[in-house]
Amino acid sequence: MCLFMLSSYQTGGWTISGDFNITDWNFQRTLEIQHNQYGVQSFFSWTVDTDLTNTSRNIIQLYEPVLALETRNNYLNETKDNEVKWRKKW
Repeated sequence: MCLFMLSSYQTGGWTISGDFNITDWNFQRTLEIQHNQYGVQSFFSWTVDTDLTNTSRNIIQLYEPVLALETRNNYLNETKDNEVKWRKKW
């Protein structure tokens, strides 16, 4: 069984032509496994932090997930810029 299939079955996924049973699937459990075991934040990410209005309590904060390449610098390869400029001269 390939890694994708294994992780898919472990997180409650199924193949497109497989035998999916809605009564056996648990959405909350799927999110827990993806977040806690694989570090994947499918629909949202969450953290537990100290409540700023009452520091004796904790709060759960929900965020929308971010892309792995979230800044412009991650898309650029500036180490090759000088090499490209040099090649264009010749």
